Amino acid sequence: MHDGGGDGDERERYDPDRAEWVGQLECSYDTRVRSDSLLSRMPSFLAGLVLLLHALFVLFALFGALTTLAWRWAPLLHLPALAWGVAVELTGWTCPLTPLENSLRRAAGEAGSEGGFLEHSLVPILYPNALTPKVQTLLGVGLAVINLLLYAWVIRRMRRRRAS
Repeated sequence: MHDGGGDGDERERYDPDRAEWVGQLECSYDTRVRSDSLLSRMPSFLAGLVLLLHALFVLFALFGALTTLAWRWAPLLHLPALAWGVAVELTGWTCPLTPLENSLRRAAGEAGSEGGFLEHSLVPILYPNALTPKVQTLLGVGLAVINLLLYAWVIRRMRRRRAS
């Protein structure tokens, strides 16, 4: 066994170029990361996961009021998400998930997108033209109005249940 000292025993020595002990302790397999390995694909996988999380957050911000029908405590999670979504749309802020996804895509050797998540992921589906400040304001107001209507409907439905 190697004691780490410089005892001059040439049967065991550390090769810094290979980052392993050579000689009697030589590694019998290749320790380098292959380009097709799971580790090399991790940034792309994580970027996809962030994109999915982002889409789920947008859907929750849009329709989260409906979760109140199943869980009375749901507004404790939904209302902050709704406030964030409205604030991002009305102020033009960039959601922190967008630069995270872009940096993961670049780490994977893919092209990151410039701009926000809505502009590059959802808007091309909903609006074929570019996302303008006016459209972004309309999206923010629409998000708030949709949720006001949904919460009004949920509250009305809950009151009817109690009355019957």
